[in-house]
Amino acid sequence: MIDETTDESNKEQVVICFRWVDDELDVHEDFFGLYETESTEAIALLTIIHDVLSISIIKLRGQCYDGASAMSGCKAGVAKLILDEEPRAIYTHCFGHSLNLACNDTIKQCAIVWEEALEYVKETDMRSRIIGVKTCMRTFDFLFGIMLGELLLRHSDNLSKTLQSRHMSAAEGQKVAAMTVKTLKSLRTDESFQAFWELVQKTANELEVECPSLPRKRRAPRRYDSIGIDRIVNGIEMRFDQPGFQTYKKLENVLLKAANKEYYDDDIEFITQLYGSDLNLQQLMHIVQQFATVKHCI
Repeated sequence: MIDETTDESNKEQVVICFRWVDDELDVHEDFFGLYETESTEAIALLTIIHDVLSISIIKLRGQCYDGASAMSGCKAGVAKLILDEEPRAIYTHCFGHSLNLACNDTIKQCAIVWEEALEYVKETDMRSRIIGVKTCMRTFDFLFGIMLGELLLRHSDNLSKTLQSRHMSAAEGQKVAAMTVKTLKSLRTDESFQAFWELVQKTANELEVECPSLPRKRRAPRRYDSIGIDRIVNGIEMRFDQPGFQTYKKLENVLLKAANKEYYDDDIEFITQLYGSDLNLQQLMHIVQQFATVKHCI
């Protein structure tokens, strides 16, 4: 696991951690150190990784970085360069950062707040700016946007807390993300928008913000549906649909399907093709078959 940060002296530091499993299958996560670098390009970072590693790259079975192009670029990022050396070093973009980026994309598209606020303020005097922003913040558009953001981010915050569980697996992470997407999609209905609209109107009345006049038959405005809900739904679906997650999901599914006496031959074939000499197929099948027996004996 690697990330970069800038220290107080404005120098780039590379943070490296290792996650490994011992002979008893206990998982360990160790901070390895901070390493100064003059460049954050992929080749420079890969050189640091090679210098730091006390083992060969061919022993790596996973890598986790953020979504920066230098790390995760599909053509020349660190992840791709390591995969070229060792295809079994599966890359995953961490759950938390993936969700954070999906939310950021949504908020950036909800262009209803500060850009519009600053249009009111042409003077350079700070007092004029404050007055202009304050005026904009007392508009119905601003209130609508703030409450829409709260509605969407409330669900993403619940997802974020769930994903931070120490025992969260790749398959479970994708399931809870899918549940959040399903909940967000349910907000597209006329009934959900009507409930949201009434809450916004009630809040506007309490804050003495003038409400707009709408036709009797109300439809959800574009920023509620297309810019708001669709943006965060598409962001979560896109960023959680990663090849690395799918690979780990297949690994987990072998055990889960075996325990439930379901068909898992396709998953076994995929795993043995990917990991090759890492696995003894006969021993693996024997262990997997024991899961069903253990589960039904508990």
